[in-house]
Parts: sequence; C-alpha cells; structure tokens
Amino acid sequence: DAITGTHAVKVGDMFVEHLSTGMEGVHKLMASIIQDRSPANSGAPGVRGGLGGSSRACSLCACPEPGGHFAVVYNPLAWTVTTIITLTVGFPNVSITDDSGHPVPAQVQSSKEMPSAYDLHVLTTIPGLSYQHYSIRPSRSSQEATGETAPFVASTQHFGHRLRRHGGQVGCHLVPVENDCYTMFLDTDTNLMHSIWERGSNRTVRVTQSFMEYHVKSDVDHGSVSDNYVFTPSGAAEPAWEAVRMEIVEGPLVTEIRQYFYRKVNDSEPTFAIYSRLARSPQGSDGELLCHRIEQEYRAGPLELNREAILRTSTDLNTGRVLHSDNNGYQMQRRPYRQNMWNTIARNYYPMVQSAFIEDLPSRLVLLSEQAHGVSSQGNGQVEVMLHRRLWNNDKWALDNDLTLNDSSVVHPVLWLLLGPRALTSGLRQRSGLALQHRPVVMLREMNGEYCPPADPQHPRLEIQLEPHRAPADSPER
Repeated sequence: DAITGTHAVKVGDMFVEHLSTGMEGVHKLMASIIQDRSPANSGAPGVRGGLGGSSRACSLCACPEPGGHFAVVYNPLAWTVTTIITLTVGFPNVSITDDSGHPVPAQVQSSKEMPSAYDLHVLTTIPGLSYQHYSIRPSRSSQEATGETAPFVASTQHFGHRLRRHGGQVGCHLVPVENDCYTMFLDTDTNLMHSIWERGSNRTVRVTQSFMEYHVKSDVDHGSVSDNYVFTPSGAAEPAWEAVRMEIVEGPLVTEIRQYFYRKVNDSEPTFAIYSRLARSPQGSDGELLCHRIEQEYRAGPLELNREAILRTSTDLNTGRVLHSDNNGYQMQRRPYRQNMWNTIARNYYPMVQSAFIEDLPSRLVLLSEQAHGVSSQGNGQVEVMLHRRLWNNDKWALDNDLTLNDSSVVHPVLWLLLGPRALTSGLRQRSGLALQHRPVVMLREMNGEYCPPADPQHPRLEIQLEPHRAPADSPER
C-alpha cells in the first residue's frame, strides 16, 4: 500500500492521519525552540509577542508588518549535515544572516513553479541532532550604501522547444554543468541529458532520461485490466511527450536544469518536468554527500485516463537487464530479468523502498527515493521508475472496493542519483538515502511574532513572502 499508485483510498487516508499526528509533535517541539531562542525573548526591538496559538501556513503570505522572519533549521540525523535549503520568497532583494549577524552564503533565482516568486537557496551546516538560527529580511533599496550582503542572483539560459526525435545524430552541441564531483552534459539539439562524467573514476557514462507511459485496458470483457493492486499493461511503454524545452539556471551554490515536457506540440502547459540540481559546497565544508549526488524533482500529471507514467533512464552500462533493489529499506536483492509467457513487463517490476541500482564492472548508477516506487529494468542499461497512475475500469469488485485510482492529481516525486565506482557508491548509498528521507526541518517565525509551521512533508520547501523595503515619505531614498 505504500508504493506509488497501489494504495486503497482508505489506506491512504490512514497514512495521512497518522503522519499528521506525528508531525504535530514535531511542530510543537520546533515551535518551542523558536520561542526560547529567538530575539523575541531577549528584549530585541522590532519583535512582538510569543508564538501564541497561530498555526497558519506561511505560503506566500503577505505579512501584516513585513519585517522578515526568524528561521530555525533542525538536523534530525546523528551526523553533521551540509546541505542547501530552499525557501520561496516574493522579492529578490533579501538579506540573510546567522544568529551572530554574519551573512550566510545564499543564491536567489526565479521560481520554477511560480513566475512571480523567487527561490532562495541557503547553504547550511548543522551538527547532528542540532539546529541553526537565521534571520531573513527584505533588503534596503541600496545595499551598497548600507553594506548589506545580498544573495548572488543566478543567471538563466533559455533553450526553445525541441521536437522529440525518432533517430538521427545527437551530441553535436553539448552544454556542460558541473560541480567538484560530476559534469552533466546537456544536448541542446534535443534538450535532454546526454551523459555524465564522474571525476573520481574519470569515466563518462551516456545517460538519457524520458517520460513514457504504459497504456492499460478498462473493459474486463476485452482482457485483463489494471487497478490499484494489479499492473497489466497492454504493451510496451510509449513516449508521453512530443516537445521539450529547457532552462539552465546557474549560480555559485546551485545550478538547476529545468526540462519541461509537453504531451502535444501546441500544449501551453507541460505535463511532465525534470528539475535537476548540482550543488557546490565551499572549500573545507563537510560537503561530500552534497557533492556526490544529482538531485532530481519531477512533475507528472495530470495524466490521461488509463495511463501509467514512468521515468526511464537509459545508459550505456552493460547491465544485462539485471536490477538491484531493496524491498525493506535495508537489504538489496538482485533482480535478473525473467521472460514469462504472460505479463512479462509486470513480472519484472519490483518494490524500491529507498534505493535501487544498475551496474557494470566499472560503474554503478544508484537511485535513491524519498518514498516507495515500483522499479524495473526492461532493457540493457535501463532503469525505470513508476511515478504516477491514473486508472479506471468496469470490474464490479474493484468499483465496490474503491480500487480504481482515477487520480487526476499532479505529483512531485524526488530521486537522487549517485554515479561512480562500486566502492564509492556503496559507501555513500546508505547515508545519502537517510539524508534524503530525513532532510532538515525548517520552521519560520515572523518578526512580528506570528509562527509559521513546517511545510507539507512531501514538499519540504518553505514558502514565505518578504515585502520590499519602502522608505518613509521624508526619506532621501525616495
């Protein structure tokens, strides 16, 4: 029931209820930390009151007195974590300092989901089971005059729509995106990933990614049908898009590749998207895990009826269609491809609770997930992950038990990719998987005293609104 697209409605509701109950306790603990440690309790000017009983979410809220926010970032892991947290703000001129008043490395860029907002990336290092405090304020109009340190503003390259190719020459026009561990090459002729170079092994692996869909039947009188617990595709997966456009947003902390996939050439909105991030950690920081991963967030949906959407990653690794996946979060099992007389595709799908990988002798490609998915290797050098399902059929038992998942939602799953020699990826896999599933918790408190709880655990990015500074009428700034 925990695997994407396989839950009954009542089971899904139960999960939400139990998780919400658990989160409430964390909210109370984090709120007490903010109340105890924020300047509101030390007589600092400009901050009123305590946390009180307010629990409204700070999702792009227009604060009544826009003085900024206090943020507490808690590390739930037992080791020191260096990572990047992301907040969505309403204005690019933002000042962020630690609890000693020192500026913090940060980067601001246009938001990938909201055109009128900005993503603020903040580099943080937090000891195990501890927390850091930050102040986030709208900057004054002239930072040079006041001496304030502003976040670096990222630059964006735009690449127009490219039609899906059925063959032909590729790789003639490549754009590199790199950090200290990887160089990703993007093909501007296709707007798709072309390859990844891993520094430690000095090996380049061909890697491409594409959204595809399995089509399924809906009438029990015309063959087997899929439902929440049954996967019976009517044939091989087919490409789910006709055109793709790309943006590369580059800054000193993070470079983000945004790929938008359109089901039809003339569609105004994409059905699918891949947001890939390569982070750079400063010299001397504990950033091994941060450097050795490619973070990917996906957008999938809404799907057409009776479609099962996958992300297929194809490489030139000679894997023999052998997949390794975990079915309990700890033990990896070898999954050789098995040919069957009936429903071969589904019989080669396996649960991935936290991780899966494919490999050849020199290299291993690891996928880490924040939630359970179905995973398979249908071809040599391939690994595919089931991201979303939208199903309906006329089977009476399925209808009576609410097992036709006619889900028109948009989902945002997250995977991290690790690439390198077996020894390297084996050492990083478990800690990186825990780092993904237990990312830092960020809590905000408005400087006017109102408390903002954490975001939805499925989308831990925080969203706040910082209004621009407006000088008084008699100020020379006007």
